[in-house]
Amino acid sequence: EGVANLAGSVYPIFATFIGGLGAFVAGSNTVSNMMFSLFQYGVGGQIGGNPTWMVALQAVGGAAENMICVHNVVAASAVVGLVGKEGHVIRKTLLP
Repeated sequence: EGVANLAGSVYPIFATFIGGLGAFVAGSNTVSNMMFSLFQYGVGGQIGGNPTWMVALQAVGGAAENMICVHNVVAASAVVGLVGKEGHVIRKTLLP
């Protein structure tokens, strides 16, 4: 209720960032969705929006952040022989 009252109708702008934060911390979009989907759904209902859209924005934000999640970049870099170039990979994928 506090977030809904604070952000109000502009909350959908922040929904993707919440999903991204969860993916960055957890290293997984699935875990991000498990942590924050109920929260997103509740805020969506509180602001009078479509709660399903809030959960969809959660998933989109988590998927986008998953590209630059440190856990995933390190693992992918190790597989393709780019050990030590993780920062370069993150800079390349940060814009999308």
